[in-house]
Amino acid sequence: MGSVRVSLSTATHNEAAQSLYQSAGWKRDEQFLVYHVALPFP
Repeated sequence: MGSVRVSLSTATHNEAAQSLYQSAGWKRDEQFLVYHVALPFP
C-alpha cells in the first residue's frame, strides 16, 4: 500500500491506553503537539 507510518492517538489522561501502546513497542512523539478547530457544518 506504500504506507510509511501508522499513528495512534489517545486522550492526554488515558494512561491505560498509553501504557498499552508503549508496551506494544509504540513510541510517543515528543516533537509535535496536535491542535484542532471545529469548522461550521454547512
